[in-house]
Amino acid sequence: MKKIITAVLAFMVGTTFLVAAEVKDEKMAADMKAMMNAMIDIQKSWFYENPRGIKKGVKKLEAHMDHLKSADAKGYLPKNQEFANKFAKKRANMIELYAEDLVESVEAGDDEDVLDDYTQIMNQCTSCHMRIRNW
Repeated sequence: MKKIITAVLAFMVGTTFLVAAEVKDEKMAADMKAMMNAMIDIQKSWFYENPRGIKKGVKKLEAHMDHLKSADAKGYLPKNQEFANKFAKKRANMIELYAEDLVESVEAGDDEDVLDDYTQIMNQCTSCHMRIRNW
């Protein structure tokens, strides 16, 4: 009887960890999708000369950065990339830095700098995805 109870408890604990990992992956996927949509919003707003829309897109982007910066990327990164966790967090910090500069550029009315900041954010995203997803 003790063996059955122990086996059931072990199964329940193991299942709990699997569900927690799945929820964490779903949260990361949702954040990535929201960040992609924010980048699309920023781009559309730039094309239509809508500074408020650009700022709104940046706020949307930044709203999903906390999870990315605080997440332990080791859970979803390939094991052969020992520095990938640090790399992912660095990319997140750089995205945040360029996003802040993008808002300053919008406020200054410097369209060329706005485009440069947007491109730099996109480069950070692409750099991380290339490394992590082995594009």
